[in-house]
Amino acid sequence: MKRIIVIGSPGAGKSTFARRLRDVTGLPLYYLDMIWHLPDRTTITEDEFDQKLMDILKTDTWIIDFPETKLPQIYELLEQYGEGKEIHVFRTREDANKYLESM
Repeated sequence: MKRIIVIGSPGAGKSTFARRLRDVTGLPLYYLDMIWHLPDRTTITEDEFDQKLMDILKTDTWIIDFPETKLPQIYELLEQYGEGKEIHVFRTREDANKYLESM
């Protein structure tokens, strides 16, 4: 695995899982919420966000912590890049932890 998208609701544990996955794989981790939200609690424009996301996607390796609020973009990415890819869906934290332990 070189490119990983971690998706989940706030509080679901996606950031914790993404950090643990980063530690296991050594891949760079990007929190899209941190790109979208500026320190003064405003946001960048959608065009700026899309450009920053595309810059990340063009690189060879990444883990993206993707907020659930971006579901249309997630489905678009999976349709565009998902064919022939390994996709895992974890319904519980226990399932995610078991996966990490198996790596």
